[in-house]
Amino acid sequence: MGHAADVFAAQPGDLLLTIKVKEHNYFKRQEKTIETEVVITLVEALIGAKLTIQTIDGPLTIQTTAGMTTGDKMTLKHYGVPEFNPPENYDPQ
Repeated sequence: MGHAADVFAAQPGDLLLTIKVKEHNYFKRQEKTIETEVVITLVEALIGAKLTIQTIDGPLTIQTTAGMTTGDKMTLKHYGVPEFNPPENYDPQ
């Protein structure tokens, strides 16, 4: 609720915000999923490797699987955008 005017019986107004998420040069966002591309060597792809990658929460060490090929994807659960749980009285308009 906004601030009521300084007149008798004035009602507080609403504050409307428009949020625009700026693009990042390393991460790409698809809904709640955050994607990035990591380049690995042929040996790392063939036998698997322990890699330190960047996440939005900071560096994270992961283990890749042996036999990866170009375009393979790994999913890191719970490292995307948190679920939005609005209060009961939330009105998106």
